[in-house]
Parts: sequence; structure tokens; C-alpha cells
Amino acid sequence: MKSDLLITFLNGLAVVAGVFFLNGMIARMHGLDVLGEFSYIRRIVTSCISVLLFGMNVGLPYYISRNTNPNYAYGGGVLFTCISFPLILFITWLIANGYLPGLKAEDSHIYFLYIIGIGAQYLSYSIFRGYMNMIGANILQLLCTAVIPIIAFYYFSTLSHTINQIALCILLISLIGIFYRVESVKKPFELLRCVSSLFKYGFARLPSFLAQFFLIAGLPIFLAKEITSANMALLNAGISIVRLALIFVTPLGMILLPRISHALAQGEKFKVGQGMEILLTITIYFSTIICGIVFLYTEELLILWLGQITTDGILLVKLVILAFPFYSVMGVLRGPIDAGSEKGYNSIIYVIAALGMLFSFLMFRIANVNIMIAGTISFAFGHSVSMLGCLYFSKKLFDVSINLVQTFTTVVLIVIMINALALVIGLIFDGPLLQLVVFLISFSVMALLYMHYSTSDWVMELKKRIYN
Repeated sequence: MKSDLLITFLNGLAVVAGVFFLNGMIARMHGLDVLGEFSYIRRIVTSCISVLLFGMNVGLPYYISRNTNPNYAYGGGVLFTCISFPLILFITWLIANGYLPGLKAEDSHIYFLYIIGIGAQYLSYSIFRGYMNMIGANILQLLCTAVIPIIAFYYFSTLSHTINQIALCILLISLIGIFYRVESVKKPFELLRCVSSLFKYGFARLPSFLAQFFLIAGLPIFLAKEITSANMALLNAGISIVRLALIFVTPLGMILLPRISHALAQGEKFKVGQGMEILLTITIYFSTIICGIVFLYTEELLILWLGQITTDGILLVKLVILAFPFYSVMGVLRGPIDAGSEKGYNSIIYVIAALGMLFSFLMFRIANVNIMIAGTISFAFGHSVSMLGCLYFSKKLFDVSINLVQTFTTVVLIVIMINALALVIGLIFDGPLLQLVVFLISFSVMALLYMHYSTSDWVMELKKRIYN
């Protein structure tokens, strides 16, 4: 299990590094406009894929891992044919008739193939996960998410042709993975039961999938007709940074969540609450630090990454990155909430958060607030609602509570320290990139010294779990 976790985490880092390299390569070789168009297409497709697959990307690992009956994989194929394929055809029709902003009607057939390819990738990945073949799943993810797009954008010049080649390669590799992993049908008469189970599982979670799609893809859709492709590229870059929260909170979950799960199985609710309080405290502090650094050095980081920026794009990223702490807390608490109850509390959280995001955006627009500011602030507000929902249900299920005064004071001190250090470095050193390097080195040394000498409960618990 530990080896699977390590492999998955390292693969996650490799995928993130590959995607960041891909975006930087596209921006430098083809320009921000091409990156903006491609990142918008990718954001929309990957965000809505759970809806189009009717939750099979979650349902297949759930059922296959509990019963290695290959009929579940074939049941997924039946649902894809009967539900997903017609939905994809309908989406393609909407694009072809100009009903979806930001997508070219003349390229609807390419989008169709790309959606099919991504759908096959998610299905194949889910089947590998269900059989606990994490090496195969991770290789598939790395190839389809990073390696193939990098090669395609290096060799092909036009975006439509590049996306077409990416879709074909992803589809081919995913189908090979499915045929390699799936065994022959056993007890054919059970196939209908497997299809029914997958359908019920997906249908019950459909509101959650729709809400999650809106929380991530809603902002680009709001702004698709209002901003340039270059600014869309920077907007999606900011959203990608926010979603990196999952990469940072995953190691914390690996360290502390086994203790939480064991205590929950033993009925020791108090210990569960204690463990989650430590996990929550760590997440709040670390996400605040990352948010503060990225907010402060947005321009320098974007130049290093993409090679070019725009004034509006910098503002978009700065406002979007405010959601990073909220998304981090949501990411670290949603797993325990799912484990602690079968009532689907996370679905309630996502739906309320999506409604909050939509309501705040409409209120800002009624007040004639600039659409970029309205959209990005609504994005952060929606994720703050999801964070508050996670905190509420964590309190309800596990009696998790943190010292709000102490936590808020510490967060404020962290923000002040980051700004003070940046100010001092700015007075001593010339050049923004040099200032960024010196800041990162100085802050890292300070953080390591604090972690070494601090006797705070959360620091001691973290060191205990790491070294033991």
C-alpha cells in the first residue's frame, strides 16, 4: 500500500510538472492565444467528463475494487454507449450551432473526438484503479495528460490538427489499456445488475458532479466572450495553480489519514477529531503561505513559467489565487466526510457552493462591477462556501474544532511576515527574479528552522508521523 501511495504521489508530481512544461512550451512556441484556446477546451472537457460519463470514473473503481467481477467494466461500456455517447453527440451539436461560448463551430468534429478520447482515458484509468493496478493507471495518466500533448504540440503547428492528433493517440492508448486489463465476461446474466448498480451510483451523485463542473469551469465560461485568448490562458493558469492544492494536501492525508481511518473503524470519534484538527491546521497554514507567495510574486512566476504576460492576466491570476486556501481545506476534508457518512454531505456542499458562486456573480453584475473582477471574486466566494460547508460537517460528524482566534492571528502574522520579508529583500536586491529567488531561499530557511525548534501541537504531530 505504501509503495502504491508513493508511486501515485510521484506520478502526480510528474503529471503536474509535465502539464506546467506543456503550458510553458505552448506559450513560447505558439503564443498565449493558442495556449488560451487549448487550455479553455481542456478545462471544459476535463471538468464535465464526470457528468458525461455519468460518474463511471468514480463508480468503476468503487465496485471493481470490492468485487473483481469484469462485468462491471463491461457494464461501464454499456452505459457509455447508451448514455455517454448520446450526451457527447448532443454537446457536439450545441458546439456546431454556436451555443457554447469560446468553442469554434467549424471544429465541432474535432471536439467530439477529443471528448471521446478523454472519456476513454478516464474509463481506462478507472478500471486500472479498480483492479488496484496503480502502476498501469499512473503510466496511462502520465502518457495521456502530459507526454502525448507535449509531443503533439512540438511537431504540429495548427491547434485543430494538434488536438485531433492528441485525441486519436489518447483514444488508441486508452482502448489498448482497457482491452489489456478487462477479462472475459463471467456470468453474462449478471451484466444487467452491474449496469443497474453503476447507473444508480452515478445518478445519485449527478448533482455533485454538475456542481463541481460549475465550480471549476464556470469562471472560464463566464468570461469566454469577454476576455482575449491570452487572458484566458493566464486565467486557466491561475485555476491550475489553485487545483495544485490537491497535490500539496495529498501527502498530508497519506501521513495522517490512516490514523483517522483506524480510529474511525474502532469507534474512537474523539481521536478522529484530534487527527483532523491537526490536519486542518497544517493545511490552513501551508496554503496561506503558498497563496501569499504566489499573490506577491505573480508577475515574476508567470514570466518564468509562460514567458509572457498581460496586465489584465496578472489581475485575473491574483484574484483567482485567493481561492487556494479555501480549495485546500475543502480538498483535505472531503475524504473524511465521505468516509464518515453515507448521506452524501459532499454533494450538498458542492451544490450550495455552486449556487453561492452563481448568486454572487449575478449580484456583482447587477451592481455593474467589472466582469473580470465579478467572475474571479465569485470563484473565490464559491470555494469559500465549500470550505465553510466542509468545516460545518466536520464539526457535525467528528466534533472537529479549531481555535479560531489563534488560527486567524497566525494567518495574519504569516501574511505580515511574507510581506515584510519581501519588502526588506526588495530594498536590498535589484531585479524581480533575483528578489524572488532570495525570498524563496530565505523563507525556506526560516520555515525549516521553525519546524525544527517549534513545540506547537501541529508541528510535533507532523514530525511524529513523518519520522515514525
